[in-house]
Amino acid sequence: MPIQSFNFEVTRVCNGRCVYCDIWKTPNQQNEISIYQIRKGLQPLRFLEKTRVIGLTGGEPALRKDIIELAMILKTVCPNAQFSMVSNGLATERILSVMTELRRVDKNVTISISIDGLEETDSLLRGDPTHFQKAWKTVHALRAKGFSVCIGSMVTPKNIDELERLSDECVAHGIKHILMVVNKSRHYYANHNNTELQALQQIDTVKLKKIIKKINQNYHHYYLPKYLRNPRQMFPCFSGFTSFFLNAVGNVYPCIHLDHCLGNITQQTLGEVWNSDYAQQIRYSIVKKYCHCYTPCETQGWLMANIFPKIIRGLAVKLGD
Repeated sequence: MPIQSFNFEVTRVCNGRCVYCDIWKTPNQQNEISIYQIRKGLQPLRFLEKTRVIGLTGGEPALRKDIIELAMILKTVCPNAQFSMVSNGLATERILSVMTELRRVDKNVTISISIDGLEETDSLLRGDPTHFQKAWKTVHALRAKGFSVCIGSMVTPKNIDELERLSDECVAHGIKHILMVVNKSRHYYANHNNTELQALQQIDTVKLKKIIKKINQNYHHYYLPKYLRNPRQMFPCFSGFTSFFLNAVGNVYPCIHLDHCLGNITQQTLGEVWNSDYAQQIRYSIVKKYCHCYTPCETQGWLMANIFPKIIRGLAVKLGD
């Protein structure tokens, strides 16, 4: 199977203080993977020639000083890929500058800004009383420059009653609104010892289902209440098959959740990591559904592979094709 997408944690440096993510508590990485190491490690090129999406994440990805040079290398390796950046929206001028330069590399670059509710609740969850105003300022500045922007919100008991109003605000500005749930990850969020997570994960699924029916903006939302009622791998997962997660020091994982490092591209090529016996073992465990999660980056692959073909076949039958 060709690799269709990957998420790249370009830095762990973060200016946010989110209560459900502990990346900002980890020491700043002094050994972040270099441009040279990326160029050398993402080999052979045929592995990535069909890659369609590269997610640039962090930390706060805009804070990586050489992110534009990094993007240029990635575009050389993955000429058909579209960049999609995730940002907390705090550093408006820096984000706007980075996105302007990224658009020179990829004219279709998109960005997601994180906002978790109305001002008071967002400030509480984001750990910063200035976040709400700064994030919206960034959203409006990006929209004024013609960028495709969406807003991502973590669903918690603290903000669930505000999500419909936030979504209405997004609709009023022509912005897509994506709902996500708080997840635990040792190698990405570093929140495996976070004592606040359990309370933040106790979501009223009946209420959430009603909200989703009202806002109804994204196919990712449809199965979210069902997953929360009975967490499990709902569809065959293609992480480690058609996608992967690359962290800031070059470690390759199947995804942001499954804490099994397949190898490091500063020590081996991606091809060697991808074809290793250990990688095959981890893929076997994924097929056997030993893991589960529900995030947009993973459900997109699930739904495109499992649901969309059924819809297309159904339409073909209806239309008599």
